[in-house]
Amino acid sequence: MTVTWDGVTYTGHATAWGNFNVNEKNSNETFTLTIRVFAPDGSSVVGHETSHLTLNANGEITVSFDKVSFTCT
Repeated sequence: MTVTWDGVTYTGHATAWGNFNVNEKNSNETFTLTIRVFAPDGSSVVGHETSHLTLNANGEITVSFDKVSFTCT
């Protein structure tokens, strides 16, 4: 993966993971994404996202969140 911000080219990689579970009482799904990129001067950007959803047996959402964070060094 290659991205350019403000004239600086960063290279790195992305990793994604997803999971889904279902039974008679509930269901849930979780997704994560991590992106790590580095510039030639050693600076880096790390982005991470975690998303989750839980449904009860009636199909009502009981838990839902989407958390995104970035760290620049």
